[in-house]
Amino acid sequence: MLNHSFGDGTLTKEQINVYKDVEAVKLNIYFLVERWEKILNRLTEEELYSKRYSKFPFNKEVEFHKVASWLNFELMKNASEIGYVRFEYASNL
Repeated sequence: MLNHSFGDGTLTKEQINVYKDVEAVKLNIYFLVERWEKILNRLTEEELYSKRYSKFPFNKEVEFHKVASWLNFELMKNASEIGYVRFEYASNL
Protein backbone atom coordinates (compact mmCIF):
# COMPACT_ATOMS: atom_id res chain seq x y z
CA MET A 1 0.00 0.00 0.00
CA LEU A 2 2.76 2.45 0.91
CA ASN A 3 4.68 1.82 -2.31
CA HIS A 4 1.64 2.02 -4.58
CA SER A 5 -0.04 5.00 -2.92
CA PHE A 6 3.00 7.06 -1.92
CA GLY A 7 5.89 5.55 -3.84
CA ASP A 8 6.56 4.67 -7.45
CA GLY A 9 4.22 1.65 -7.45
CA THR A 10 6.83 -0.78 -8.71
CA LEU A 11 7.10 -3.08 -5.68
CA THR A 12 6.58 -6.72 -6.64
CA LYS A 13 5.92 -9.69 -4.40
CA GLU A 14 9.42 -10.98 -5.15
CA GLN A 15 10.87 -7.85 -3.54
CA ILE A 16 9.03 -8.38 -0.26
CA ASN A 17 11.28 -9.73 2.49
CA VAL A 18 10.28 -12.86 4.35
CA TYR A 19 11.76 -12.72 7.82
CA LYS A 20 12.80 -15.91 9.57
CA ASP A 21 12.60 -14.74 13.17
CA VAL A 22 9.87 -13.09 15.19
CA GLU A 23 11.98 -10.14 16.33
CA ALA A 24 12.74 -9.11 12.75
CA VAL A 25 9.06 -9.35 11.86
CA LYS A 26 8.08 -7.24 14.86
CA LEU A 27 10.67 -4.58 14.07
CA ASN A 28 9.51 -4.39 10.46
CA ILE A 29 5.86 -4.12 11.50
CA TYR A 30 6.67 -1.31 13.95
CA PHE A 31 8.66 0.47 11.23
CA LEU A 32 5.79 0.18 8.74
CA VAL A 33 3.23 1.35 11.31
CA GLU A 34 5.37 4.38 12.07
CA ARG A 35 5.69 5.24 8.38
CA TRP A 36 1.94 4.76 7.81
CA GLU A 37 1.05 6.99 10.77
CA LYS A 38 3.45 9.73 9.66
CA ILE A 39 2.01 9.74 6.16
CA LEU A 40 -1.60 9.78 7.36
CA ASN A 41 -0.86 12.58 9.81
CA ARG A 42 0.65 14.71 7.03
CA LEU A 43 -2.36 14.36 4.71
CA THR A 44 -4.82 17.21 4.54
CA GLU A 45 -8.54 16.60 4.80
CA GLU A 46 -8.79 17.37 1.10
CA GLU A 47 -6.21 14.68 0.30
CA LEU A 48 -7.99 12.14 2.50
CA TYR A 49 -11.23 12.73 0.63
CA SER A 50 -9.58 12.69 -2.79
CA LYS A 51 -8.92 9.62 -4.93
CA ARG A 52 -5.35 10.68 -5.69
CA TYR A 53 -3.66 8.06 -3.48
CA SER A 54 -6.12 5.22 -4.10
CA LYS A 55 -4.00 3.64 -6.81
CA PHE A 56 -3.90 0.04 -5.62
CA PRO A 57 -6.06 -1.97 -5.47
CA PHE A 58 -8.81 0.56 -6.27
CA ASN A 59 -7.46 2.32 -9.39
CA LYS A 60 -8.31 5.80 -8.04
CA GLU A 61 -12.02 4.92 -7.89
CA VAL A 62 -12.42 5.24 -4.10
CA GLU A 63 -11.67 8.13 -1.74
CA PHE A 64 -8.41 7.53 0.11
CA HIS A 65 -9.97 7.74 3.59
CA LYS A 66 -11.96 4.62 2.67
CA VAL A 67 -8.80 2.82 1.53
CA ALA A 68 -7.03 3.77 4.78
CA SER A 69 -10.01 2.58 6.83
CA TRP A 70 -10.13 -0.70 4.89
CA LEU A 71 -6.42 -1.27 5.43
CA ASN A 72 -6.66 -0.52 9.14
CA PHE A 73 -9.63 -2.90 9.43
CA GLU A 74 -7.71 -5.66 7.63
CA LEU A 75 -4.73 -5.23 9.94
CA MET A 76 -6.97 -5.40 13.04
CA LYS A 77 -8.66 -8.52 11.65
CA ASN A 78 -5.29 -10.16 10.99
CA ALA A 79 -4.04 -9.30 14.49
CA SER A 80 -7.21 -10.81 15.93
CA GLU A 81 -6.74 -14.00 13.92
CA ILE A 82 -3.11 -14.30 15.04
CA GLY A 83 -4.21 -13.83 18.65
CA TYR A 84 -6.85 -16.53 18.28
CA VAL A 85 -4.39 -18.99 16.76
CA ARG A 86 -1.89 -18.28 19.56
CA PHE A 87 -4.63 -18.90 22.13
CA GLU A 88 -5.60 -22.18 20.46
CA TYR A 89 -1.98 -23.27 20.26
CA ALA A 90 -1.38 -22.46 23.94
CA SER A 91 -4.56 -24.31 24.90
CA ASN A 92 -3.30 -27.49 23.28
CA LEU A 93 0.07 -27.59 25.03
